[in-house]
Order: sequence, then C-alpha cells, then structure tokens
Amino acid sequence: MKLKSTFSKTVFGLSIFLATTSVGNKAHGQIISYTNDTGGVMNMIAPNASCDTLTRVNGALRLSSPCTNGFSTRGFISSTTYSDTTKAIQVTVTPHVGYGLYVTGFSADLRHSNTGAQSARFAYSVNGGTTWINQGSNQTPFASGTCDSMATGTWTTAFNVIYPYSLKFRVYGFNATATTGNMQIMNLLINGTVHTGPSAIEEVSDESGMSIYPNPVYDASVLSYHLSDDQNVSVSVYNILGQEVSTMVNNTTQQAGDYQLPVAVSTPGMYYVRLTAGDQVYSKKFIKL
Repeated sequence: MKLKSTFSKTVFGLSIFLATTSVGNKAHGQIISYTNDTGGVMNMIAPNASCDTLTRVNGALRLSSPCTNGFSTRGFISSTTYSDTTKAIQVTVTPHVGYGLYVTGFSADLRHSNTGAQSARFAYSVNGGTTWINQGSNQTPFASGTCDSMATGTWTTAFNVIYPYSLKFRVYGFNATATTGNMQIMNLLINGTVHTGPSAIEEVSDESGMSIYPNPVYDASVLSYHLSDDQNVSVSVYNILGQEVSTMVNNTTQQAGDYQLPVAVSTPGMYYVRLTAGDQVYSKKFIKL
C-alpha cells in the first residue's frame, strides 16, 4: 500500500519518523536487554517503558532439561521456509503514556543443538501481531551440542512506536531435523531509546503520504490520503500525551482511491493524526490555534 498526497509538493507526507535533537542521539542506547535468565526475565528495561518476559508462541515448547543459561526452546518444524505462524520466541515492549520507542535494531546470540532449528528469522509487529515485518533474510544459529556456544545475529533498522502501541519482537526458528531439537537464545537486545511522545517527533518530507491542510488551524483542517489498493483503514486523533481524542475511521475496509476527512479539535495545542492502512502506519502532526 502506498499513500499519495493530493496536495502540492510543498505539503509533507510521512513514511518514517526521526527524532529531533531535543530527544538526543537516537543511534545509541538500549530499550531492553535480556542476558541469560532461563525464565526469560529481562536484565534491563529502559525507564518509561515496560516489558514482559520472553515467551514461547505458535506452539513452541520448553525443554524438559534446558541449558543452565539462556532461553531454551524446542518443537521447531522441518520446513526451510519462514512463515509468521512458525514457532517463535517473543518479547513485548510498551512505552508508557506520553512516551515512544525509537528502535534502531535488534541482536541476539543463537545456538541450535544437533537436531534443532538451523535457521532463524527476526521479525516485529507494531499493530498487536496482526502483521509482521521480517528481516528478509535468515540468521544462522551456531551448530553445537554444547550449551552457550553462540553466534550473534543482528538486524539494523529504524522505526518509532508511540503509546498506546506496543512493539512485539520475535525470533522464529525452523529448518529443524527433529522437534526435540533445541534453540538457545542469550544476550537479546532491542537497541534504541525511549523518548517523550509525539512532540519529540519530526516528519520526513516525502512526495508520498498523507497531508493535513491548513496547518496550523483555527477551526478545522482536512486530512487527505490516497490508497493505491483496497485496505483496512483506521484513522484517529491523539494529543501529545498519546491519548486518543477522537476516532474518524474505525477498522473499516476502504477501496482504492482518494479520501478527505475533516479534522477538528476544540482545545488549542499540538495533536497528531494516525492513519493505519493494512500493515502501514502513518502519522501527521498539526497545531490547533
């Protein structure tokens, strides 16, 4: 799905967020760190974010005799093809009210036993697991019958997750020769920073994307966007604390074409409109005078 502006090229669209200098250098830091707890408990969680433990999803199972370090999992399939329904290890991170996550990448130490998952795939979701964005290539866990002999897999990427949304990150395992085989994870990192909410975000100018005009606004603005194909669409307005102010479109299928919606708020301040179309999320700031 691609959004196309219906206004002139001077109107900014949004395809990705970047942090302003007031938030600091986003290229460094860690949002969460998992080291080697066998129950999947995090070693570090950045302030103003919460995180669950590592969990096994899609039918992945705990070993009866796991390694004494790290998170050991079995039950992986023999298929050599990645699927987002494949057995995986998952962690969920949620920014607190008024905050967001600026993610710059992922890394994890991986090992497979002699019959365990020989291939792994990193993926994340920012819409509750409805859709998954995967790395596009496989990681190769270290092949060893000995616990703690690891190979490090990395993925450098950049995106924002603003409250009330959460980040779900998964390590999928597959290409196993037996379901009893083990994949062991240690030293999992989600790199990036936790920052204050939408006021700390600026937009990347692009010829595609949605637009709001006029902006700033005294009375009401018009949101314009273009769908290149049929999509399931939601449109909502949030304040700078990440609190939903109004919902204009609620999980409705819209056909390909151009759309315009009135955007109105009663209280002066900074707001943003969030548009979710399929697996794409776009946001646009506007100011009410």
